[in-house]
Amino acid sequence: FYVWHNMDEFVCDIVTYLNHIDDNATDSTNMSENEETKLIDASINIFYWSLCCPVTFGTIPYKTTLTFENEEVVRTDRTICGGTTSWRSYGELRSVDKSECCCYAQVTSDLGVLSPGCGCNEAKVDDIVHELKTRMAKRGDSARIQQAEKQLEKITELERKIDLLMEHLQIPQPNVIKER
Repeated sequence: FYVWHNMDEFVCDIVTYLNHIDDNATDSTNMSENEETKLIDASINIFYWSLCCPVTFGTIPYKTTLTFENEEVVRTDRTICGGTTSWRSYGELRSVDKSECCCYAQVTSDLGVLSPGCGCNEAKVDDIVHELKTRMAKRGDSARIQQAEKQLEKITELERKIDLLMEHLQIPQPNVIKER
């Protein structure tokens, strides 16, 4: 029953996808530029997917969406057996690159490999790479600075505790080595 239930969702998603192909042909982001959260459909071409499905037993996702939130990116994949969701903060993404092989373009990152369309949708690949790199620069760097500040606060607190312990145990303070 579980497989058939997911199969019904799969058929509904395919019908919805096919109904919106023409609507999405001109707008690859489906959201306005002013909103902080951005959604990009990075799905594989449904016809290409249907050719690969028998070979891969349906493990390749037929629908992939990226949701760019304030502090993290969320990747949602749908297969005929269910779905998976993974997310990474922009500070955790080490690199985002566009790779090409013949005429196929794809995004490679810590989120995995994304090939929108059948790998020939270079404009969408460029959009995804640009969006991830922009958000990584803004939020990744600030996240690292905030982490460094928290670490500094913890070190200061540990130094204070060590000083209190040394005072309580009547251990003399060591000579402080001056920096040159």
